[in-house]
Amino acid sequence: MRISELLSEDLIFLDIPGETGKQVLTNMIEKMCEKTGKIKNYEKFKAEVLEREQLGGTGIGDEVAIPHARTNQVEEIIIAFARTQNGIDFDAVDGIKVRFIFLIAVHAPELRIYLTTLATISRMVKNSSFRHVMRHAINGKEFMNAIIEIEEEHSF
Repeated sequence: MRISELLSEDLIFLDIPGETGKQVLTNMIEKMCEKTGKIKNYEKFKAEVLEREQLGGTGIGDEVAIPHARTNQVEEIIIAFARTQNGIDFDAVDGIKVRFIFLIAVHAPELRIYLTTLATISRMVKNSSFRHVMRHAINGKEFMNAIIEIEEEHSF
């Protein structure tokens, strides 16, 4: 399964507000609920995402975080992307503040999809041309086109 099949333009937020990881995630979760209508209980899902963050930061380096939850609040995988104007502390492995966030919600029993999605995004964001698009995309369409291009180039 490709990331371009799981992420849609209406779940790409290129100027998400928030000064802390909790604020940014809360804003992303609200928007995910609004745009998809597929999250059964906003409060429970938000609590699960924030609880996962407490277990250990989801900052994977290069200004990227991949917060996630395996949850019964969704029936299918949902991915959202957000870019912040200011760096946010996500306890990243390289100590650099995060500006690019991929939020993943996956149905609890779907361990394989969950792990594959995390691994695929982690590999994608290591590509310097894709990181350039994450930083400079002017709209969701441009961002989606970059995902499709990198998937075709690298068989993600």
